[in-house]
Amino acid sequence: MARIIKKLLRHTAGWTLLLLGFIGLFLPFMQGILMLILGIVLLAPDVPFFGKLLSKARDRHPDLFRKAKQVQTKFASLWKFKKKNVSLPHRE
Repeated sequence: MARIIKKLLRHTAGWTLLLLGFIGLFLPFMQGILMLILGIVLLAPDVPFFGKLLSKARDRHPDLFRKAKQVQTKFASLWKFKKKNVSLPHRE
């Protein structure tokens, strides 16, 4: 049941971001490209067209995706610290 709810929320957020991204392409105060990219990333696991589009982009720009994976890993580790209520080590 939780899996279905997560999928529904991902689809709702993805399609909403795509719609807002398309609108944002024509409005100067909205970041249309960013919203389009986020919507595509959210929908890629479930919508084959977006999955293929993301795969082609990954093949064409591997350095960008490698850097994105590093950022994702960094945020995931920060989230684990925050989630466990453990303080982050201080840098000196």
